[in-house]
Amino acid sequence: MKKLIISLILLLGVSSAFATGSSWSSGYNTPILDESLDFSASLDWSKVYTNWGAYRWDEDFVYYKVVRSQTNTNPVYPDDGYIKYTTDINETSYVDASPLNWTTYYRVCAITSEKNRYCSNVVKVYKEKVEEVKIWWDKDAYGCYTSAWYSWCEAKSKCIRSWEEKCEQSNNTDVTKKIVENNLKSKAEKLVNTFVAKVEKTYSSTEKRIEVINKVIDKLNTLATSKPSQKQIIDFIVTKLKAKVESYKWNDLWDIESIFSEIE
Repeated sequence: MKKLIISLILLLGVSSAFATGSSWSSGYNTPILDESLDFSASLDWSKVYTNWGAYRWDEDFVYYKVVRSQTNTNPVYPDDGYIKYTTDINETSYVDASPLNWTTYYRVCAITSEKNRYCSNVVKVYKEKVEEVKIWWDKDAYGCYTSAWYSWCEAKSKCIRSWEEKCEQSNNTDVTKKIVENNLKSKAEKLVNTFVAKVEKTYSSTEKRIEVINKVIDKLNTLATSKPSQKQIIDFIVTKLKAKVESYKWNDLWDIESIFSEIE
């Protein structure tokens, strides 16, 4: 009877591990889905940019592991290895400079001293394999880059050489600038979403929410005047905040709903 009970316990442990896409013999506890990590991943200029929220639980943080897999839709460390390792709890972004072709599943896991794995949501990224190279040259718009679409080139090596020479001549300034801008906008949008969520959690009144957001908009506009170099990204943030304010104005049921929610 005792052996039967032990066998059942082991069987349940194995079943649970397979259900979460992890190995029961990895030495770690069953992965815990942690939506607060709010993981994001996007392909831009043949690189995958990832961001996530900082680990915030009481257990001692050990490190982040960014994982990816093309065979497991629910990848986890250490079963699927890792592509990024950091012990800095405030380092919450990573650029995969060598993404795999076709569909890849990304996520981050925060590992604790108690062998727990707090793993984020999974993000699917698709990268098309470029068999041939098509040359585009538009210095004013994007600098130089290769097209993601297939294109036939009879003298492929010569085309690639020509493309590299043009990129070298331009120092790739425009391409680098666009990458930086996209990364900043991604971080700024995440900042706005976090702030709005905090406002909505703190204030139930629509008027109060609008008042608080408008105060922040005023401060940002003042900052843009004193620091012109930050005006572009500030304008982007202000536009997002104004859109949120407008959405509050259109929703006239907030206060009415709050009255009904107080009735048991």
